[in-house]
Amino acid sequence: MTHSNDIQNAALAYIKAGISVLPTGKNKIPVIKEWRSRTKQIPLESEVFNEFSNNNRCVALIAGEVSGGLECIDHDFGGKWFDDWMNLVDSDAPGLIDKLVMQKTQSGGFHCVYRCADPVIEGSQKLAGEGIEVKEAGEHEYLGKTIKSVERNGKHFIVPCYIETRGEGGYFLCYPSTGYEIKQGKFSQVPTIPADERNILISAARALNAWIPEPQREPSGNKKTGSGLTPGDDWNMRGDVAELLLNHGWKEAGQTGDKQHLTRPGKDRGISATLFDRKVLHVFSSNALPFDADKSYAPFGIYTLLEHSGDFSKAASELARQGYGDTREQPIDTKQSEKPKPRFQFVHNTEILAGLKPIEWLIQNVLVGNSAFYDFGDPGTFKSFAALDRLYCIAAGIDYHGHPVKQGTAFLIAGEGQQGLGRRIAALHIAHKTRAADVPFFLATTPTQLMDPIALDEVRRAVDALAKEYGPPAILHIDTLARNFGEGDENATKDMNRVIQNMDIAFGNDFCRGITHHTGHANKERARGSMALHGAADAAFRFSLTASHQVLVECKKMKDAASAPAMLFNLNEIKLIIGDQYDQSYTLSLAAEGDEAAAAKKGPSDFVKVSGSMKKALSLLDKMYAEYEKNLDDRQGAIARVAISDWRDACIEKKHYRSKPNFNRALESMRERKLIHFDENNVHVYSVSIYAKYLDKSSDSDE
Repeated sequence: MTHSNDIQNAALAYIKAGISVLPTGKNKIPVIKEWRSRTKQIPLESEVFNEFSNNNRCVALIAGEVSGGLECIDHDFGGKWFDDWMNLVDSDAPGLIDKLVMQKTQSGGFHCVYRCADPVIEGSQKLAGEGIEVKEAGEHEYLGKTIKSVERNGKHFIVPCYIETRGEGGYFLCYPSTGYEIKQGKFSQVPTIPADERNILISAARALNAWIPEPQREPSGNKKTGSGLTPGDDWNMRGDVAELLLNHGWKEAGQTGDKQHLTRPGKDRGISATLFDRKVLHVFSSNALPFDADKSYAPFGIYTLLEHSGDFSKAASELARQGYGDTREQPIDTKQSEKPKPRFQFVHNTEILAGLKPIEWLIQNVLVGNSAFYDFGDPGTFKSFAALDRLYCIAAGIDYHGHPVKQGTAFLIAGEGQQGLGRRIAALHIAHKTRAADVPFFLATTPTQLMDPIALDEVRRAVDALAKEYGPPAILHIDTLARNFGEGDENATKDMNRVIQNMDIAFGNDFCRGITHHTGHANKERARGSMALHGAADAAFRFSLTASHQVLVECKKMKDAASAPAMLFNLNEIKLIIGDQYDQSYTLSLAAEGDEAAAAKKGPSDFVKVSGSMKKALSLLDKMYAEYEKNLDDRQGAIARVAISDWRDACIEKKHYRSKPNFNRALESMRERKLIHFDENNVHVYSVSIYAKYLDKSSDSDE
């Protein structure tokens, strides 16, 4: 039996080793409300001691950057594919498995844990599973878990995920929690492995994945001959794909069942793709040209890309010359024998003019229909509020602050919790006197992964399914880019271009596509990361707060129309009743538009100048608030608060003040000079900017 002091001692050892910890119940649910703050900051020893005093608590480790690049590969369903995964890793990198910390889970599975600081660990990913056909749609029991079925080609499947990761923002229970048993290493001594070894671990899991996207149906020849069997169809049945790949520099990397594993040319180890039944190639490496990552290829498609640079006509002709396809003479359909149009061509300018149409606005003079746009601004500038407000007005068919809208179904993929969004939506319905059932506005239950074309295809399918019942989609908004980016780097132009391409393929120009992003660290006039997003976008909107804490929205790009007017918003408090409790949220109301709104853009007020220890202390207070504010989106209705005692302890720890009496004297001086403000109970302290932002009664603001 695990005792509370065992849990306490372990949790304390983990934070000393630089790992953020979280108390949970035996049901794996966190027992502290504001647990997401642990994904940004390791808790204090005093917090850990108090939180793990209950002997019914379990200890969870937070993965990601806060814990030094901690990541866990989770082998579920009793570790069904655990041995196969270890065999693949051992064959590629002998001794790598021995470096990992391993534990057996309460359900009989396994956790394999390591650190990898470069590249930055992305969010949790599903790596390997299989499709199991079931008789009917709905939920089905499988190895002790309930799984909802999916449909493919008119059949129903459940898709258990046997291997997945716990990455940035995720957590996993660990020893000495009840039911967990250490098999190798210690969590207080988690090793750091290089990026190439991490890639081997991840690729070995992906190599086992049996639920892959179906190969795209490629043209198999210019005309059918004889019985109708084309050269491409014949190659699909008789061609030797494995030999073809080996001839082009691919290397064998082992086999699991009917899955042959392969390493791409130019790489000595690691698994880059899997060949199923010696026919279908599924590629998961992003450097396996001419193949795309996360895509499956049929034999004729593989042959065409490798032998004829993607020219299917030449590929079919060459295969016919080699004797593939039915070559008996048959009358040729003149329509089929027509010379195909070249893939690249010019058109006369008259054709362009013939198709010219007036601008179709989704929001009159603000947002062009079927356009791609993004919002950007610092944290705490109410970008998420504004996106929700915009989507709601479109879905409800309500004028957007005086600008007519074209009503349509709206979709939001948000990275924050449903509770906070629910309060904001409730406030909008109250303010506009609408019924939720009458407004076709939908929110995703989980983030997506923009780097993953399969994930975006699933988003599109979900949009299309709801559109059949509720009407054509008008807009889809993703909040934020960082939370939905997936495996990649938003600073890398290559990865950002990949995201743009994936969105183009999944959504086309069928409806508006919006993204919420953040400003650069130095230049607040542009979004952070690669400029590829700005180049591809039709419109861009910058969010900021004025000195009086109003929300200013400025159009920084409008490709095919006049720039949208600047808009200045007030925040209006809306009272809510949730259950038997009173609550509150906020809506936006237009304060000014155009030049009047733009004129409200001002820098922060000139405060009293300070220096020395006092200046360092105030700077530290601002940094503490910045850390707290990062989590406000997931705690809607809350106000960032720093306790005076916490600020004092931090100042003394940083040696800004030598003792509590020294700090207290400085505290009174700062208060007299109005450099800080206290709450009514003299428990919390606010910097001038935070006070103006949240508590100044002359402002209608609160987040």
